[in-house]
Amino acid sequence: LAKKHGLAVLSDTEIEAMRHVGAREAVSRLHIPPLKIPTLIKEGREQLITHIDSVELFSGLRTQLQVLAKTAVLGIVTSNDEEVVRAFLKVQKLELFDFVFSERTLFGKGKLLK
Repeated sequence: LAKKHGLAVLSDTEIEAMRHVGAREAVSRLHIPPLKIPTLIKEGREQLITHIDSVELFSGLRTQLQVLAKTAVLGIVTSNDEEVVRAFLKVQKLELFDFVFSERTLFGKGKLLK
């Protein structure tokens, strides 16, 4: 998507660093014009759906989730579509979550978690 839309292509190190910032900060650091955000979100979701079978879990996450699911209520709050999240969980055989809440606004999850 970056090349297609004339945005910077990030190295693996830069991608890892972006995992630790919020959406607003990422948009700012990447100099993404606000008018491009809806298009990027739409196309990114389409690519995610297309490649859902090849998305990998972080190392050790499966085991940790399985342990947690035995004693805790697990949930996901996401800006992705609930159907996409559930499809990913099904592919990964991780249907352990008690709820998936989808908030469509890119910048709204922080408020929901409070």
